[in-house]
Amino acid sequence: MTIDTLDGSPETAIRNYLLFLEDPTKLVDHELIEKLMAKVKQAGDPIERLMAYAELERAQRTDNNKYKLDFILHAKGWAEANGVGAAAFRQLGVKDDVLRSAGLVSTDSRRGRKQRRETTSGRSSVSVETIKNHVRSVRGRFTLADVYAGVGGSPMTVRKGVQELVDTGTVKRLGPSTEWSGRGRAPIVFEVIAP
Repeated sequence: MTIDTLDGSPETAIRNYLLFLEDPTKLVDHELIEKLMAKVKQAGDPIERLMAYAELERAQRTDNNKYKLDFILHAKGWAEANGVGAAAFRQLGVKDDVLRSAGLVSTDSRRGRKQRRETTSGRSSVSVETIKNHVRSVRGRFTLADVYAGVGGSPMTVRKGVQELVDTGTVKRLGPSTEWSGRGRAPIVFEVIAP
């Protein structure tokens, strides 16, 4: 069994991250916002209204980490298949640390020597064991993006660590999130089932 990517096609992941860099509001689903505003106005019960406000807030927010992670997961393969180099991504505002994490830049062009790989959050490389220890401490359900945001590491290391826990029966893959309201495919939800 393999873990699905967080969102649909590689091209969608690239497009969404570039749109986020250009103007994050372009990724907000305005039609959904209008529906949720109407839901807030129609809610009679305070808890129902509270839940409607929370849903509206989630829909209005654009998640930089999610778009960045999707870009990192898909950029190298997509760029190679389409003949797009790192310089072209830089022209659209993609930073070198993101290009490095995606595998598109591996050396410092000014000095010609390898740089230490870092995650997009600026943290040093994180081992599979560190990922697994973090996941074992999680209570409740989580996604790959939650693990990435919590402990860092490369997207591939996060996927590998979670997959190893799925294979040993420590973590259960529940499937796509039913609460997802963003564009593309819903992220896969996992749950720790054995400490």
